[in-house]
Amino acid sequence: MMYKKGAKVIYPVYGAGRITQIYDEKIGAITEKYYQIEFHDSMISVAVPVRSSQSLGLREPLSPNNLRKMLRELKRQVRITPKLIDQLDEMSKIKLNSGKIEDAIQLTKILNAIKKRKLKSKKNLSATEHELLELSKKFIVEEVRMVLGKKACDKLIQNL
Repeated sequence: MMYKKGAKVIYPVYGAGRITQIYDEKIGAITEKYYQIEFHDSMISVAVPVRSSQSLGLREPLSPNNLRKMLRELKRQVRITPKLIDQLDEMSKIKLNSGKIEDAIQLTKILNAIKKRKLKSKKNLSATEHELLELSKKFIVEEVRMVLGKKACDKLIQNL
């Protein structure tokens, strides 16, 4: 899929952004086309090769109806097992790098359940777990802000 300048996009880990430029870059004898993407509330921008953008996880934001459907998943309980905890680091990397909101939602649910369990025994999330939770929540929040607006985003933040 070819995006146009100004298109709203979602990119793994970074979240919601806008294509600000499409340009050619010559490396040796090869000329490659790139998307320049800037992200909401961030000083970060990334250049993504057009040719491999889809395999890198670049996608359009979900429709409002599909996004609302996905957000309902946040209310469902998740079961924390020892196996899940053992696989958390690897699973987190895979889910954050997929660029799929359903993966960010599942990761958020898992980490919130672990946080709740730890709080019962007066413990906190590890620094890594806390960072992963914040990244997954930010990814969700940015797509909600882009698709459903600030009011829906503010309501979501209260429930995350």
